[in-house]
Amino acid sequence: MNHFKHFLDKLLSSIETHQSADEHYLAQSVDACDFERRVRELEMRGSHTQDWTWADVARNQTERHSW
Repeated sequence: MNHFKHFLDKLLSSIETHQSADEHYLAQSVDACDFERRVRELEMRGSHTQDWTWADVARNQTERHSW
C-alpha cells in the first residue's frame, strides 16, 4: 500500500508541476489576444503529446461519466 501511495504522490506532483508551468506561461500574456494565442498553443501541445494541459481539464469537465 505504501508503494501505491508513493506512486500517487509522484503522479499528483507531476500534474501540479505541469499546471504551475502552464499558469506561469499564461500569466506572462500582455493582452487578451496574447492570452488566447497561448491557450491555443497549450491546447495544441496537449493534442499532440501526452503532457497534461488546461485543455484536458476542459475536456474532463464536459465529459462527466455517470458512474
